[in-house]
Amino acid sequence: MKKVVVCFGIIFLQFSGALIFASDWPQMYHDAAHTSFTTDAGPETGTLGWSYQIGTALGTSWEYIHMSSPAVVNGKVYVGSTNRRVYCFDHNGGAPIWTKQLKDTIFSSPAVVNGKLYVGTWGGDMYCLDANTGDSIWFYHSGGKIEAGPTVSDNRVFFGAMYQNYMWCLNANTGAFIWEITPFNPSLMYGHGVVPAVKDSLVIVGASIFAGDQPTTFYAYKEFSSTPDLQWEYTAASHTTHQSVSIGDGKVYGSVDDGWLYCMDEFPASSSGELIWSERSAPGYSGDPSCVSIEGDKIYYGHEIGKTYCRNATSGVLSWTSGALGGHCGVGAASLSGNGKIYVGTGYVNGKDLYCLDKSTGNVLWSYTTGGYVTSTPAISNGMVFVTSQDGYIYAFGTWVGEEEHSNLDFRFRNAELKIGQNPFIKSTIIKYQIPIKGKISLALYDISGSYAKSLVNEEKSAGSYSITLSVKELKAGMYFLTLNANGVKTTQKLTLLK
Repeated sequence: MKKVVVCFGIIFLQFSGALIFASDWPQMYHDAAHTSFTTDAGPETGTLGWSYQIGTALGTSWEYIHMSSPAVVNGKVYVGSTNRRVYCFDHNGGAPIWTKQLKDTIFSSPAVVNGKLYVGTWGGDMYCLDANTGDSIWFYHSGGKIEAGPTVSDNRVFFGAMYQNYMWCLNANTGAFIWEITPFNPSLMYGHGVVPAVKDSLVIVGASIFAGDQPTTFYAYKEFSSTPDLQWEYTAASHTTHQSVSIGDGKVYGSVDDGWLYCMDEFPASSSGELIWSERSAPGYSGDPSCVSIEGDKIYYGHEIGKTYCRNATSGVLSWTSGALGGHCGVGAASLSGNGKIYVGTGYVNGKDLYCLDKSTGNVLWSYTTGGYVTSTPAISNGMVFVTSQDGYIYAFGTWVGEEEHSNLDFRFRNAELKIGQNPFIKSTIIKYQIPIKGKISLALYDISGSYAKSLVNEEKSAGSYSITLSVKELKAGMYFLTLNANGVKTTQKLTLLK
């Protein structure tokens, strides 16, 4: 396997982890664990803020201009396209800031972390660009076809390739090779949308044979190692996977294209893995559910039959099913906002829409019809949602809420307080918070990479002072960030868990 890494005379500064600020959506599924959840609010209505035509749709089937899922960081919106270009837009009005043409077709969704943009090409190159200018920093030639987006975590870049039974780990600053994994039989490959998920020092991915009713195997490796270190592998009953796994609260969620969704133990006692539960949402229908989105004790996902589902994360019990949304809901993930909304696109069959659903019921709140399939994962940031369509456009809905506007909009909550008891702590600590008036309150824990770790509060609260015990037996030692979101006004405190 040919491997080439090229640097462009840049002095690199070492960083550890990648803190995701509340207003950023830096990777395809928001974070390295693939929760597709942000505490930021999304738009209440389907009012179009702006759109920009990147290319022209050429027809149906596979004759189209394909654009990646967007990433949004520091008020900039990033997207890749099969016209071999990466675009950076201003969030306000959609004016292009820069465009970078690469050597080959881009299906990969960009990841933007610590001022750098990472994106793969069909020619097998993983590029690192300056996120502010588009200038090249380094590239690495893998020899495979990189269709899925990379995952960036803890100064490492993880990605797989179509038609190659490999997964790579590179240094995020320099592009230097760290390790590659070839655990699969020669006939096995990564699915079209499979992006490695990273959490709790594990890298987890699914792989399967491209055609036929062959089983899918989910693999978990140690993240911090100089060579691949397999921790466990679990083989599903049947069929191929085309989707990425998600990780949350000690559970791993993966799907296969006969409609089954599997929930596995993140830390099983056996090296052969451990199934917690499995459910088939649409018996009699083929097609795999989308990458699972996670918020607290609920998971959400779409299916090819045109429905979105909500289940209890621990038991798999169905909470609700949305009505038929008119198209394939199993490509991009369902994106979850902090104000009770779900944003999901429909593609293939008859679907060309972006839907906004009520998170508690699955009812449709609004929809917007584009001119092509909406197969990207919507990106939520600062009151807006961004999505691409195969009609060649990127669409932006809502109005951007900047720092000044945000304070003015929610001035009554500026006096919300968050206090942590013993810190650093070992097993548990007391969290105290105070809110001045009644409102929607969420209190959530994030790890050093910015990935969602634990939900403590997510409900409407009356004005007053509250106290809650934070118990973290299931979490590893390290630095965490506790965020209090009081009707959109966020307060964050750093805390350290010792073990």
